[in-house]
Amino acid sequence: MTEIHDQKPKVFISYSWTTPEHEKWVDELAHSLHDADIHVIFDKWDLRPGQDSIAFMESMVLDPSITKIIMVIDQKYTERANNRSGGVGTESTILSQELYSRKEAKDIVAVIAEPGAKPPVFYSSRIYIDLSDSDNFPNQFEQLVRWIYGRFEYERPKRAGQRPSYITEDANDTSLRTNTEYRFALDAIEKGKSNISGLINTYLYKLLGELDKLIITENDEALASKAILKNFNLVQPHIR
Repeated sequence: MTEIHDQKPKVFISYSWTTPEHEKWVDELAHSLHDADIHVIFDKWDLRPGQDSIAFMESMVLDPSITKIIMVIDQKYTERANNRSGGVGTESTILSQELYSRKEAKDIVAVIAEPGAKPPVFYSSRIYIDLSDSDNFPNQFEQLVRWIYGRFEYERPKRAGQRPSYITEDANDTSLRTNTEYRFALDAIEKGKSNISGLINTYLYKLLGELDKLIITENDEALASKAILKNFNLVQPHIR
């Protein structure tokens, strides 16, 4: 298993003080992220009496040590962001500028906290994470944590691919064109898929049909021996 040696991510949560229930929801989200070994910047933890709340918000949005920014979206947040009102309006003004000026716009994500709520206009058609459905919360929370760490469920394979024989071999050359069927059958075996037997049979029937290519028609003994050796090399990968 690959160990993760990345620097501990630092995340700022931007949200609206809509209702005590919503504030409690955000507080629980912050605790869940903390439990995932994420350094969370959250006003209830980091903003103290006497401090300037607007200056705090601005500094957090622009702080280069903040690796990710989460916008917790409920209807009130979107209204204030679109109308540029209150503290959320100030944050969203900066966030919208950051979203379109940063090379890595992927560093800001909208998280839906209220069913039916939509992200602010400036977030446009960007992909968001929906935590508003309690039944799907665990799966979506995992996606949020993966986004923060940059470790996604689906990644481009790191191993190099191999061109099939029907691409690399000359059209007039003898080759057993079973690469595709073999690859799918092997994948089914390795992953324990339910259609293993069907894919194996498809591969074997294709191999059986391809074996006709190995019939020796040479009358000359030297040429026949050469053909036998060549055909043996073609069959060898299939009998390992």
